[in-house]
Amino acid sequence: MRKIVFALLVLCGAVISAQNISVASFKLLENDLTANTHGTMVLDQNGEVAALIKIVTTEKGFVFDGGMVGITKVKQEVGEVWVYVPHGIKKITIRHEQLGVLRDHFFSVPIEKARTYEMVLTTGKVETVVTHSVNKQYVMFSVQPTNAVVELNDVPLEMDGNGFAEKLMPYGTYQYRVSCTDYHTDAGQVVVSDQGKVEIKVALRPNFGWINFGGASQYHGASVYVDNECIGQLPLKSGAVKSGEHKVRVVKALYKPCEQQVVVSDGEVTPFEVNMEPNFATVTLKTAPENEVWIDGKQKGEGEWNGMLELGDYTIEVKRPSHRTASQVLHVTEAGALTVQLPSPTPIYGALDITSTPSRAEVYIDDVKVGETPMIKDRVLIGLHVVTIKKEGYRKSVRSIEVKENATATLSEALAEYTGEDEPVDENNQRVSVVEPLIEGNRYTYVVNGVSFTMMAVDGGTFTMGGPQQHAGESVTLADYAIGETEVTQELWQAVMQRNPSYYRGNAQNPVEYVSWNECQKFITMLNRLTGANFRLPTEAEWEYAARGGKKSKGYKYSGSNTLGNVAWYISNSSVSPHPVKSKSPNELGLYDMSGNVSEWCDDRYYGSSDAHAEEVSKGDCFVFRGGSWSDSEAMCRVGRRNNAISRLKKSNRGLRLVLTLDSKM
Repeated sequence: MRKIVFALLVLCGAVISAQNISVASFKLLENDLTANTHGTMVLDQNGEVAALIKIVTTEKGFVFDGGMVGITKVKQEVGEVWVYVPHGIKKITIRHEQLGVLRDHFFSVPIEKARTYEMVLTTGKVETVVTHSVNKQYVMFSVQPTNAVVELNDVPLEMDGNGFAEKLMPYGTYQYRVSCTDYHTDAGQVVVSDQGKVEIKVALRPNFGWINFGGASQYHGASVYVDNECIGQLPLKSGAVKSGEHKVRVVKALYKPCEQQVVVSDGEVTPFEVNMEPNFATVTLKTAPENEVWIDGKQKGEGEWNGMLELGDYTIEVKRPSHRTASQVLHVTEAGALTVQLPSPTPIYGALDITSTPSRAEVYIDDVKVGETPMIKDRVLIGLHVVTIKKEGYRKSVRSIEVKENATATLSEALAEYTGEDEPVDENNQRVSVVEPLIEGNRYTYVVNGVSFTMMAVDGGTFTMGGPQQHAGESVTLADYAIGETEVTQELWQAVMQRNPSYYRGNAQNPVEYVSWNECQKFITMLNRLTGANFRLPTEAEWEYAARGGKKSKGYKYSGSNTLGNVAWYISNSSVSPHPVKSKSPNELGLYDMSGNVSEWCDDRYYGSSDAHAEEVSKGDCFVFRGGSWSDSEAMCRVGRRNNAISRLKKSNRGLRLVLTLDSKM
């Protein structure tokens, strides 16, 4: 009888202790697609895909109440009950005949349509499936690198992005594998038992190393290839390279390639010292100072040129305006020093027949007196020349005339009597009025032979000249002046000089280029003759003040912007050629292309240091140019950057911009 009473008491205690229902956990199952998969998907009362709550419990006989929104469907599964509910439901009531009621349990996360959730129930002393299942325990992994893949019995585990993964597993023995690209795989065995959760830490060994490429300074800039893939330039430490043997190749112009097999070890830096055999000769090409030296179609300099050439054959040309180019093939066959005396180009001549009324007038060709009229001047170099005829009591005549090979150009002038100051005359030597510009605000627009161009007024002021690359930094004060809105175009040069010297033709709005400082002076002389104005090249200070934006300057490092591509054509965006003026944004004064497109001659002689033109600098025959060009880097296009060239030198990336003193004859 005592035993029966004890049993009844135990039974009553079990029943009483089971009069509660509680929620152990509730969460969204991010990767569970049950609610949105054909076959297990259910539509709610509104025709939308219902959410699914998987109730984890070993008990049966539950009744679920969703309140006003209702319950869509309930389905009993093994070890859990599937409850389909409309999205947006806030709470649920769970009833059980023996276990009691869990009333108005509010969900801890929003319920969204077509998503799957898990609710783990604890009823009385019965443990839940997830946290209190009999004969199960957690296996936890912590791995490095954090992007490694963890597999347990060939099934990948879900990683949290920080190198951690966990899985609840029945008691037993399992095989695990941890793998990652560029690392050695690690594998092992794990036993799950009632001894508690199992924690496994794995740090994979790298299956790669690095190569540190070094070498003497003359090899810097060489391209480095590993297994035929370029990885950078010397000096260089490579990125991760797979352990094992690799083919390394280092290439640089003027040197023979360096090739070698390199073995990379796990987690180690392998040093590679580059040593390259010279594949060049130090070449000196000599010719007269006024001659241009070209190698394989590219101008290298004037007079003597020194440089390194790889072994091979080169086409050498010696050029000079109005001369027939001298050409030869240079064979560079061995390393060492090589000096070559180049032939001079042959002058090409024509003749001039010059007469005047009255006769015995002085004749000047390009400002050099050559005699009196009438005269035949033979052995005149071909090309455009400025002929001036002067006689006391008469207005002088200035004409531009082209001399052609083996031909005689004729110039006959009727000089007009001079009654006052020298005044501009037309092609018939008759007095004409000064060309008056159209003035609109700060814009002065001139028309010459049907071609218009605009000068922009600049208010004078004081500024600090020179940039971080220069020794300048001096304070300069300027009076008011006007400067060209654009560089001189090919169209304007053609209208004034009746020829286009540019290398890049095809668009009349392109800036004129391939003009020397001396040729710019001839152009300005003719332009002044046609307009009656006093145009000139800008001083270096005038150029820089305008490029910086004058009194409106915002302190940009390029003319008009700190982003060069907005205001300039330069090496990175020009497609290796000049472009029409005004095709980029202007600076603060409305001036275009003061950075880039073509660099611009200035009126100033250059007296600084110059390794390339030391002799010409000493003679005062070097002049400043500014602005950078379509073929230059960003650094060359800064407003404070300056450069210099010999007055007779011309290049396809150099032109000019005009200036006019505002108190001069407009």
